[in-house]
Amino acid sequence: MLEPEKIADLRVKHLEMLQAAISRMATQSAASKGYCITLTTALLGLAVANKLPKLGVLTFAPILAFALLDTQYLRLERRFRAVFERVAGEDWSGMPNFNLKPAPSADHGYWACFLSWSIMVFYLPLTAGVTAILTLIKAMAP
Repeated sequence: MLEPEKIADLRVKHLEMLQAAISRMATQSAASKGYCITLTTALLGLAVANKLPKLGVLTFAPILAFALLDTQYLRLERRFRAVFERVAGEDWSGMPNFNLKPAPSADHGYWACFLSWSIMVFYLPLTAGVTAILTLIKAMAP
């Protein structure tokens, strides 16, 4: 039988492992937003430079793709947070099971995450901005 201090140390390690997974999801979410801005700017720049609004329409594809990917990262982050909260609330006198499997997704559905503020506040204005720029390009095209 392990001493209570050793069990507590193991529980802290389990929580640290879960926190590392949560941090990775948040980091990947931020990176996907950065990649989306880079790719969107490059495609939109080509469309503006060549005065081709049809080329600019391609910009919506990476916006949608990165929004869907970012939603999945947010969903996984929320699922890992649920596991973290469950593990943190367990009785600390027993051995941890070191389960790192994300919580079931019933409370963290894909579409609920897609419609969350962290996705919509970034991707909707980006889409609106691209639409406005494409409208201007079309108005300036011969």
